[in-house]
Amino acid sequence: MRRLFPILLILVFSLTSCIEIVEEISINENKSGNISIKIETGNSGLLLNIVNNLLGNSYEDQIKAELTKIAGKLKNEKGIENVDFNINDGEGEYGISCDFSSTADLNRALYKAFGYKKPFFAPGYIKAGRHKLKKKNISPYIEQYLEDKKITIPDNYIVDMIDYKCIYHLPKGIKSVSNDKAEISKDSKTATIEFPVKEVLKNKVNTGIKIRF
Repeated sequence: MRRLFPILLILVFSLTSCIEIVEEISINENKSGNISIKIETGNSGLLLNIVNNLLGNSYEDQIKAELTKIAGKLKNEKGIENVDFNINDGEGEYGISCDFSSTADLNRALYKAFGYKKPFFAPGYIKAGRHKLKKKNISPYIEQYLEDKKITIPDNYIVDMIDYKCIYHLPKGIKSVSNDKAEISKDSKTATIEFPVKEVLKNKVNTGIKIRF
């Protein structure tokens, strides 16, 4: 996610209202599933106006071009289907999603889509087993990326208003989760957890999770 994530960060830093970066993962009985990541805000038009005025060009076009490029790469990967990206100014949503045949296919595709070749023993982003879902903690990787690229995140009230929400849909009732802050739905098939983006960027929280179902 080397190219997409900085774009999402720049977008959310441009608003002064409550914003959520929402990652949603659905796992089916056969271990296939869907993953999406999007920005949800009610001020999409204001966002693009601010960015375009500051940069003097159409940042929306740049976002579309980048999402199109990533979507194009994902579409060519084995086990990846129904790749879609969305820039909906009216509803204030920006994001990308795809279906995957297995988490192994998804992990391999994500590495390639963002310019890497996944080594055989490299950890995957998510892994689904017969009764377990495990997602890797991304906080240290984001922190390292920002350091490597010398990107400074402003420490102000805007960042304090941004949350990173993770939603997990499982095919069976959840038996346990590794984080006691996760909220379980009434039907026990969905777990939701939120983190302040500020703490994620500074590697102060563990965004990884293990769910048994």
